[in-house]
Amino acid sequence: MSKIASDQTPAKTEKTVITKQKLPKVAITYLRSKKKGQLIVRWKKKQSIGGYEVQYGTQKTFKQAKTKKISGKGKMGITLKKLKRKKIYYVRMRSWKMVQGRCVYGAWSKVRKVKIK
Repeated sequence: MSKIASDQTPAKTEKTVITKQKLPKVAITYLRSKKKGQLIVRWKKKQSIGGYEVQYGTQKTFKQAKTKKISGKGKMGITLKKLKRKKIYYVRMRSWKMVQGRCVYGAWSKVRKVKIK
């Protein structure tokens, strides 16, 4: 009878490790309400990202806020429609990128506020 050594372990499987990626912080450069119930948001283009995410709502804490995901780094603005008139809206945004099948997000920008016409 042969004995099997107890210190033998099965072969370990390799795991893919996602490295931390620091995405560039996006700043809102233009925020205006020129038409009734609409809001225009603009920003500067950033390199090496997959797109942008804009979050907006009527509360500073962004509870019940809506989020728009914008694909493509070439976009520099968006018009948000169907907003409540004569209300103050708070807006912030961040960049995102797909890394090894997962979505990685950058830091949120400073919160800006605007009154809707």
